[in-house]
Amino acid sequence: MRSFSSCLETSIAYDEMCKTYTKTDGIIMLIFVALHMILTTVTVFVMLYFNTIFFGVVLSLVSMLTVIIILWGRKQTLATIGFAKKDGLKSFLIGLCFGILIFIFRGREQLFELENIGGLPALLWLFVYYLIIVSLFEELFFRGYVQTRMNALIKKNTDAVFFAGSLFSVYHLPLHLLSGYSFFSFFIFRFWILIIMHVIFNRLYKQYNSLAGPVLFHTLMNLSEVVWQQ
Repeated sequence: MRSFSSCLETSIAYDEMCKTYTKTDGIIMLIFVALHMILTTVTVFVMLYFNTIFFGVVLSLVSMLTVIIILWGRKQTLATIGFAKKDGLKSFLIGLCFGILIFIFRGREQLFELENIGGLPALLWLFVYYLIIVSLFEELFFRGYVQTRMNALIKKNTDAVFFAGSLFSVYHLPLHLLSGYSFFSFFIFRFWILIIMHVIFNRLYKQYNSLAGPVLFHTLMNLSEVVWQQ
């Protein structure tokens, strides 16, 4: 019974780190999020116009570098955004297990039909793209940076998680609108799905204070949606 309940506990290292962040950290985070939302919206339309993902790749890489620069300026380490060695392997294995289950479940009727996406090389390219450009960025930014600094502004954990999850959801709005969603359908359905995803990814992050599990789980979840087109 104890072993089961311990799986639901938050990492002590995570709790202790969150206590060190100040309102200044929270305000800097909100300013950066606002700027990033604007740049994301512009970038989505630029990508559509030029029909290339290049600008999205650049934005993700520059944004990750900017977070690291902010940490340097605030005298904070990479461990404060989930690059911690302790329990990283446990986080990785749990993320891998959940991700494989989702991948197999979504593709249960097409598992051996990789030629539909261009074969194994195409699958590996998609995996690398979603791993580094999409999942690593979103987990580093929203779970490692935004959520942890949000705790400095909103002390009640459930409120802090909901607000950070709302930012994560709204971040996806421009792309979803271009994909055919209306404002109404997005906020009635997809908005809440993305908040639930934030809660799940954040819970895995908090458990081990590591990006490894959330990044891998997020990657395989996104990959399954694209590969199996469900």
